[in-house]
Amino acid sequence: MKLHSLILSSAILITAIWSCLAEEPTKTTFCIDTPGTNLREGRPGQPGLKGDKGDTGPPANERRIAALESQLESMSRLWEQFAKLERRFTFTHWRLHKHKLFAVTLNRGTFENGLKLCQEAGGIMPYPENEEENNIFRDLYNIVGLIYIGATDTETEGTFVDLNGRPLSFTKWKAGEPSNGEGNENCIHIWDNGEWNDKNCNSEMHAICLFLPSSA
Repeated sequence: MKLHSLILSSAILITAIWSCLAEEPTKTTFCIDTPGTNLREGRPGQPGLKGDKGDTGPPANERRIAALESQLESMSRLWEQFAKLERRFTFTHWRLHKHKLFAVTLNRGTFENGLKLCQEAGGIMPYPENEEENNIFRDLYNIVGLIYIGATDTETEGTFVDLNGRPLSFTKWKAGEPSNGEGNENCIHIWDNGEWNDKNCNSEMHAICLFLPSSA
């Protein structure tokens, strides 16, 4: 009887040990799931506490709207650049001088009209800042006729400044000019010899526009 009990106890003990060493041990109090005790890791512990809720992100439709607005803004800038380039087809007789690109309006108009055409095409109405540029303006006059240059004395009679209000760094007035001979001669045009004359800003003339690389 004792022998039978000993054999039964030994069988139970062997089964329990084998269970602990098995790939998927049975649930038994005999097994100790401490790492290193039975040469393998114990069973995973209980899940930890739930973390704090994160900040709520923008709704999906808001993200889509923001992305579309960004794309529309990019398209608008491209369209604006295209429109400026398209308006430059209304200019003729292009001349490149160093980093400056000059062109003449196709049709005649008032000073304000020429200024508006230049600005819409991404350019400015310049005045010749040296003898070389003045010769370019003179040559263009000999092709198309009377041409406005970008300077006025609208603010102070007799004191001509560029369109940013700065004093002129170069002038080539005809003898006796500016005279304001007809009254209200606040604009300037160039003659065939390159000399300047003041003229009423409502006179019909071509205008010279200046385009810089950054204005493209």
